[in-house]
Amino acid sequence: MAKISLTPYIDEALLDLDDFLEIKSILHPVAIGSIANLSLFAYLRISSNRTVAPLTIWDEICSIALGSTLAGIINGNSLLTGLEALAVLLLWQYKTSWIGCRFPKAGVLFTKSPLVVAFRGRCLEGLMRKHRITHTDLYGAFRTAGIFAVCEVECAVVEATGVFSIYKTKDMPTDYDADVLLSIKGLQGMSKSSSSGKSSEKSKRKRSISEAERQSTEMGDASDDGRSEGSKGTKKGGHVGEAVEHVQSDEEDGSGTEGQADGQGTGNARRDKRKKKTNEDRIADEES
Repeated sequence: MAKISLTPYIDEALLDLDDFLEIKSILHPVAIGSIANLSLFAYLRISSNRTVAPLTIWDEICSIALGSTLAGIINGNSLLTGLEALAVLLLWQYKTSWIGCRFPKAGVLFTKSPLVVAFRGRCLEGLMRKHRITHTDLYGAFRTAGIFAVCEVECAVVEATGVFSIYKTKDMPTDYDADVLLSIKGLQGMSKSSSSGKSSEKSKRKRSISEAERQSTEMGDASDDGRSEGSKGTKKGGHVGEAVEHVQSDEEDGSGTEGQADGQGTGNARRDKRKKKTNEDRIADEES
């Protein structure tokens, strides 16, 4: 059948009707695509849930490749070739997960270990630069987890699939060990160093407190000695003061007696003078 050109006056091969509608391929997506979809669905249905779980890097690649291969079959690729490609991808996904399960040490060939990028309120700048993780990426994960400040973070982990796992300090257990976190490579060493640092700080604080208590005790003993010496001096001073008071009182008593004697003599002299004057006045009256 001859192609019908839509641009006869420009170029007959520039735009054809078959570019929009090809009669012989109308049923290809329906028939071949349905067979490919049913084949993939049947395998996923009878296989384990692990097949579609995005747990490792290879799982992510396999999921993307399966979708791309299925789309190619629907768009016109050969059904047999497409089913063969799907089988190869699923076989490799099964083999990698089987090796990782049976031989954990060999499983590192297909996946990466979790990466700790923040620990106990501090971002690990060196690891972030090494693995090209920016503060914007990390703060975005913090906001998603409801973190308001970095000091709230106990541990931030980038999983093997690139997903951030954020753990808050207030949510950490106190009655048992966090084995799930301590299983991460490097985290146990950081927690031990942090604990040793805290214990050294506590010991320093205890030593400073004991030193301060010792100094305060010595100062208290010195003040007690000063008080005792002061009390002794006060007692001695009290005895001396009492003696001085006795002397002063004796002097005052002596001066008082002398004053009384002087006062009595003066009073007698005045009385004698008054009597003499009275007698003189009486005599003068009698003479007149």
